[in-house]
Amino acid sequence: MKAPDRKQIVALSLVVMILVAAVLQYTYKKVSQGDRGKIGEPAYVENTDLEALNGTDSQSVQDSSFPASKEANDFFAQAKLDREMTRSENEERLKEIANDSGASQEIKKQAYEKMMELVQKSETELLLETLIKDRGYADAIVLIGEGKTIDIIVKAPSLTKADVAKIADLAIRHTGSKMTDIHITNKY
Repeated sequence: MKAPDRKQIVALSLVVMILVAAVLQYTYKKVSQGDRGKIGEPAYVENTDLEALNGTDSQSVQDSSFPASKEANDFFAQAKLDREMTRSENEERLKEIANDSGASQEIKKQAYEKMMELVQKSETELLLETLIKDRGYADAIVLIGEGKTIDIIVKAPSLTKADVAKIADLAIRHTGSKMTDIHITNKY
């Protein structure tokens, strides 16, 4: 029986990495959906008067007088931790492939490009999370998927149409995504 060569090992490791990412994404979606419906479905409240649309409503969701649930706090912490762990593992694998002396130049180039893409996504997600928090929200998690799709989960009791529009505007300006590719929801 012939032992697999380095190209087969590299190709197999890339396939395994993609499968791991798919399983994690499926698990994330399954855990985060709960009884609230599909992730990415915007959650609106009835207070959509002219003041809310102008951003001057007197009772903003950011000024909530009750704390977020333990489930919401745990969700945001765990989601960020899981995302960073997965990214670190993927970056390590890509570095190994890029530094593998037996790998072809094409494979090394693809690994390097994927690594740069991961770094760019990570920076953009962090920037958007910071800007959302700067708008007065307790926390947010931004997940940029393939094809510039973006899921944004905001720690807020509810979101008005004006809140969703402000958050979507941030995402559009910093990613170039279309409004139809941005899914905003809340968790509290």
